[in-house]
Amino acid sequence: MASRRWWRGLCGLAAAVWVAAGLPAGQPARAAGLAEPRATVVAPEGNDFATRVLADPWDMNALSDVSIYLNRSGQSYDTENIQVANGVFSARSRTDDANFTVLFPGYEDMIKTGNMGALKPINSSTYHCLYTAMYVEGGSPQSYAQPMWFATARLNGDGGVWGYATVGTPGVWLLQKIDLATVPGAGPTPWPNSATWQGLRIDPTNQPGRDFSVDWVRLTDCAPVNVTVHWGPNSSISSIWLRPSGTSRNILVKGSGVVGSSGQAQIDVQGVQPGTYEVWVGTNTSAPSTKGSDTLVVNQAPIAQFVTPSAYSGSDYATQAGNPWDFAANSDVESTHNFAAAFQNGVLDMVTQSGPWPQTLDAQFFLNTPQDFSGSQYRYLNFRMFTEWTVTSPFNGLVPWPNMPDGMVTRLVWSIPGVSGAPTNRCYFVSHDIPFDIGWHTYTIDLYDAYNGRPEENTQNDCPATSPSWSGTSPIKEIRFDPNENVTGDPGRDPITTGGPFHQQLDWLKLTAPDRVARGTPYLIQIDLNRPASDLNSITYYYTTSRSDPTQHTAARWTPPGAGQGGPYKVRLPLLQFGGGVTPGADTLPQPDTSFWWNTANVTPGAYYLCATLTMSPNTATYCSDVPMLVQ
Repeated sequence: MASRRWWRGLCGLAAAVWVAAGLPAGQPARAAGLAEPRATVVAPEGNDFATRVLADPWDMNALSDVSIYLNRSGQSYDTENIQVANGVFSARSRTDDANFTVLFPGYEDMIKTGNMGALKPINSSTYHCLYTAMYVEGGSPQSYAQPMWFATARLNGDGGVWGYATVGTPGVWLLQKIDLATVPGAGPTPWPNSATWQGLRIDPTNQPGRDFSVDWVRLTDCAPVNVTVHWGPNSSISSIWLRPSGTSRNILVKGSGVVGSSGQAQIDVQGVQPGTYEVWVGTNTSAPSTKGSDTLVVNQAPIAQFVTPSAYSGSDYATQAGNPWDFAANSDVESTHNFAAAFQNGVLDMVTQSGPWPQTLDAQFFLNTPQDFSGSQYRYLNFRMFTEWTVTSPFNGLVPWPNMPDGMVTRLVWSIPGVSGAPTNRCYFVSHDIPFDIGWHTYTIDLYDAYNGRPEENTQNDCPATSPSWSGTSPIKEIRFDPNENVTGDPGRDPITTGGPFHQQLDWLKLTAPDRVARGTPYLIQIDLNRPASDLNSITYYYTTSRSDPTQHTAARWTPPGAGQGGPYKVRLPLLQFGGGVTPGADTLPQPDTSFWWNTANVTPGAYYLCATLTMSPNTATYCSDVPMLVQ
C-alpha cells in the first residue's frame, strides 16, 4: 500500500475542530479570527469498501489504484496518455472501450496476491452505492460511462458471471452516484444476484478520442452522511459544488432540488473522499458562480494494518540460516542466469531483454540456501519488487501498465534429492505464475494454499511419480527465483508492441513461518496507522477464527511486572529487517505505530486472526490481520 501519511496533519486538524466544536455531524462550527463569519462543517467519512476491506482507498494517489489491468494487461490499446498526478488519474480514450479496473479478481491459472478480489471480494449486500468523482470531455455524440462487475477471474468471458449499468457523462466534474443494487437494466447478472463480486471496472466513456480524469472512486454501504451547507440566499442558485482545497477543480455534487432562496441545503457526503473542500454554488449545472459560506471537512477514518501478526513477521529461513536475503551483497545469491544483474544500494538490480522464450531469456537466480529445510516449516513467500517496462515502438518510452500474458510473472522453483539417490541429482518443482505490477509492490504468497503450493510442473528426470505440495516437500535443497518471463518481443505473443526490456529491483525476499506463541506467553500485537495514534479515542483488540466475525473474542491485556520485579515470562520481540533500497514514497512494509501486549493465558490453542476496532470521533472502523497466528 502506498503511504497515506501525507493526510495525517490535515486529519489531526479536522479532529481538533470536531472536538472543539462539540457538535454532532453536519452542524456548523464558527471559525475564529475571520473578518467575516464562515462555518466549518465537519462530517465523518462514509463506510467505503476500499478503505475498510483493502485498507487502500481508490483515491488516485498512486498508479496502483488503476494499473493492474490497464489496456487489458497489454493485450489491447484502448487508453492512452495515462498518468497519475496530484491525486488525479487522467487518460484519453483511443477506442469506444476505454476502461480501468479498481478491483481486479486476479488472472486465471495464476496465483492470487495482495488486494486481488479473489482474496478480498465485495460483499454485495453491504457495499452497493458506487460513487465516481470524474470528468469526461463533452462533445457529440453524447458520452456514456459504464461500471461493470465480475464474479470470477473469467470476467465476462467463458461463461463468467458479470453485470453492468450505463449512465451519462455531462462534460463537467461530477460526483456520480449509482446504487448498483437497484439500477435498472443491469445485466446479464444484477448486483444482488451474487453474494460477492471479485471485480469492479469503470468504462469512463463509450466514445473514442475523449479526455477523462478521475479524482476518486468509492463503493459505500449506502448509509447517508448528511450535512447542511450554506450560501447567501439567492433564488437563482440551483446547484452545489465542492472544490478540493488547493485546486481549481469544481465537482458537481447536487444539481437538483436546491432552493436557492433558502440559503442552505442538505447534501449526502458518504461518497466524498476525506479532505477539505470549499463549498461553491451555481445557477446551472455547467459551472459554479459563487463561493458559499462554508468549508467542508470530511474527516478520514483511521486505517490500520497489522505488523504483527503478518506474513512477514514470523521466523525467516534466510535470517535464521545466518544471511537474510536483503540483497545488501552478492553473497545472498549463488548464481544468476539470462539477465543483467548488479547489487547496488541494497537491491538486486535486474534488466531482462525481450525475446522468444526459453532459448536465451529464461531469467533466473539461485538464492543462498546453506541449510536443508522442510516446506512444512515455512508458509509465506514475501518479496518487495519494482518493475518498469520500456518499449521503443509504438510508445517510445516507459509503459504505465503491466503485461502479465507476455511475461510479467515470477516463479518459485525448489529442489529435492533425486529419487535415484545419486548424491548430485535433483528434482525441481516449478510453481504457478505469480503476476506482478508496474512500480514498487510487496507481494505475499501463501504456499500452504492448495493451488499456490501445488507445483505446475517438474523436471521429470529423477522425480517422484506424484509431485508433493510445498508443505509436504522435504528436504528442500535449493531455492530458485525467476523474476520474469519477458516474451514481449515475440510478435506471436504481444499484439501491440515490439517488446522491450524489463527493469526490476528486488529489495528483499523472505520465506517465513506463521507467527506463533506458547499459550500463557504474552504476544506483542503491533499495527501501522494512517494517522498519529494520539488522534484515536480508543482501540479494542480481538482474536477470532474468522475475519468475517472480527469481534469473536476480546483480547485481554497483559500487564508486565512492576519496575524492578522479575517475571516468569520470556517474551519474543519480532525483529523486522529490511533491505536498503527503499525509494521515498514507494510501496513499503507497514511500520508499527501502536502496540498491545496480549495475554494468552486463557486462550484455547489454535489459529487466530487478530482484529482491532479503532474509534476516533466521529469515525469507528474495524480491521483484521491478513494472516492467522498460532497459539500453541
